[in-house]
Formats: sequence, C-alpha cells, structure tokens
Amino acid sequence: MNASLLSACCTPFVPEVSESESIAKASGTPWMPQAAISAKAGETGAGDGLFAWHRFDGLLDSERLMKRISLLFLAMVLSIASSVFGQSPAKVLDPHVIVKKLYAAQKAGKGPFFQTKNRAVVDSYFTKEFANLIWNDAVKAGGEVGTIDFDPLYGSQDPQITDFEIMDTGWGGDSKFGEDDKAVVQVTFKNAGEDQMISFRFQQLKNKQWKIEDIRYPNSDDLLLKELLRSAAEAK
Repeated sequence: MNASLLSACCTPFVPEVSESESIAKASGTPWMPQAAISAKAGETGAGDGLFAWHRFDGLLDSERLMKRISLLFLAMVLSIASSVFGQSPAKVLDPHVIVKKLYAAQKAGKGPFFQTKNRAVVDSYFTKEFANLIWNDAVKAGGEVGTIDFDPLYGSQDPQITDFEIMDTGWGGDSKFGEDDKAVVQVTFKNAGEDQMISFRFQQLKNKQWKIEDIRYPNSDDLLLKELLRSAAEAK
C-alpha cells in the first residue's frame, strides 16, 4: 500500500467548521446550520423571515447594546460637564445697587448690623477685615450696646431722616476716588433738618465683586467706622 493511500485511510475525519459557526461558538451564540433553518422554515411555512434571528443576530444585538450604553454614558458625561463648567459667574453688582440693598435690608430688620445669627449676611456686604470687626463687635456686645452705639447708616443715635438720596457710584481711577479697584457711593439726607452725608468706600475683589471696605462720616469729625472698631478691638 503506497504512502498516500495509507495516509488517506488512517487520517481521522474532521468535519469542516464554517467561519460562521466558529464566530457563533466564540461569541456563545446558539448556532443552527443554514440547511436546518431552511428546513424548519419549510415545515412551518413561515419562510425565512421567521428565523431572522439566525446565528449572527446574537452578536449583532450585543454590539447594538454596547453602542447604546456608550451613547448613554457620553450623554451623562456631557450633562455633568455642562452643569459644572457651564454655570454663569455671579453677577457683579454696581456699588450703588449694593448700598441701596443695604439700606433696604436694615430697614426690614434683615441688615448686617447688631445681629449674631447670620454671619453670611455680614460677609455679603463687607470686605473680610471689615466684616470681622462688625461681627466680632456684635458678638462681644452680647445683645447689649457695643462699640457701634449709633445707627451706622445715618451716623446718629436718633435719626430723623428726610430728603434721602443715594448718589451714583464714583469710580476709581483718579485722585478723587482712588485707584481703579476703588469706588465711592455717597448718601445725602437731612437729619432733623440738617444736611448730612455718609460715604461708603468700596474695594473690588479678585472675583470682580464689590465690597464695602469702610464707612466715612464727614459730619462727625470725619469718623471712619473701621478705624473706630479696630481701635476698640485692640483696646480690649
């Protein structure tokens, strides 16, 4: 028996595995020979459409699912990024508006002076140093009269106000109102018939917000409220 014939006789038979069957087995997808699918369709009379889920459908469904998950994840990331980075910065208020809000809050009993319940209210109007002095004076007073023994918005213990007016903001950048990051708002009124004025000095912070850094009383020996509070704090 020649060698080629011997080889043919002794070589075990290995059924040919189609490429589609290999893919199905690798993906774990149930596989049915096309002939069986056709026969099954013929038996039922349903035609090829009944078995549109054939051996590749499982693989395709997995791909579709992964694509949907990827799209949902991307949408979630974009939504989070938009909420974090898309926030608009806080609106920068004109010092004139800040003074107007300050008088309105004090009149409504929600101002920053003479209270120890809400430090944030104090910080919303004044620079850090000035806010600390105002807050600490109120805390040390413990509900009694502290260093500020007068109405700080009128410079009087018993104000009788008429002809009240908040002037437009005087911006820095010249010799009158100081450097570019400074501003002044003057308030004029009559107290018991006498002309009075109070000057609110502003400082612009690094975040561009304006805060009151001091209050000046030209009709009371040019008193500066921050200097008064600082001196009282150092004396104690």
